[in-house]
Amino acid sequence: MLAQTGVLPSVNVGSCGPGSGRVMLAHTAMASAFSLRPSPPRGRRPGPRSSLTTSASMRSGLSIQGHQPTSPAGWAIIVDSLRRADVQLLSPQEVQHALQAGTQCVVDVRLPAEFEAGHVSGTVNVPFFRPISGWDAVRVLRRLAFALFGIRTGTEINPLFVEEVSRVAADSSKGIILMCNIGGVIEHSGSFKVGTQSRSLTAAHVLVESGKFGSIKVLKGGVNGWAASERPIEEM
Repeated sequence: MLAQTGVLPSVNVGSCGPGSGRVMLAHTAMASAFSLRPSPPRGRRPGPRSSLTTSASMRSGLSIQGHQPTSPAGWAIIVDSLRRADVQLLSPQEVQHALQAGTQCVVDVRLPAEFEAGHVSGTVNVPFFRPISGWDAVRVLRRLAFALFGIRTGTEINPLFVEEVSRVAADSSKGIILMCNIGGVIEHSGSFKVGTQSRSLTAAHVLVESGKFGSIKVLKGGVNGWAASERPIEEM
């Protein structure tokens, strides 16, 4: 299994498609808030929407209708939105076929250091998280919380995630496949009544709520599952 590693202050953003390279781009000035404003699905009452924000009001930078994404209420909302949008989990074989056919834009949402340590060939890296920026009281406390667990460089949500995915998936006719280390589950899984959370599933929720993308899928088992199936992993 690929271990969690540190982060780099830049983002590997290329473009999807055969022969496309990965270009190192520094983050531009971060927006103070990045709200996602989709039209509410039919039959569903409009309510507080999920938003990406650098506001100190949310520790991770991601509000799920006023809840932390890792809270039971937040995760239940994420699962509901993914099911409504018919977000599917694909096997490594299905993702491999999509990469070979060039019909999908495959995005690795892990940190740049994780991507460089080992990734699926043909994918582009758009991190869902970034190193913590700023030194307000909440971010200082967030850094301290990470330090208590022995993590030198803490992370927060990348507020430009949707914008950067839009850039690499410029061909709107292509679907998007997301991957992280573990993939996650949105169906009943053992003692977990609403599946298991992951970065790729939370990122899929954010893309769904943005209303900018059509078909969104996730690699089941993530990069770890891909490697376990004895498929090749590429290093930078």
